[in-house]
Amino acid sequence: WGMTGRPVIINYDTYKNQLAGQFLIPDVTCIPLSVSIDETIERIRYFSEPERHKQMCLAMRGAWEQAVNYESEGQQLKEFFANLL
Repeated sequence: WGMTGRPVIINYDTYKNQLAGQFLIPDVTCIPLSVSIDETIERIRYFSEPERHKQMCLAMRGAWEQAVNYESEGQQLKEFFANLL
């Protein structure tokens, strides 16, 4: 979801100390389920408004781009495969 710039509704506590925690920021790139049902519904409604949703999408994509560096990973893979031979 991060790569496509789409915010997610998640149990944030499950991911906050994991790799995905780098780009899952409550109420910026995701809507956490770690609050009451009523508050979650209100947050979903709030962030469903077009301009807020757009901002959350842009924030998600930006956070993803900061967390994932394909060029660096590609170089590491190239070096790894070169050392196999």
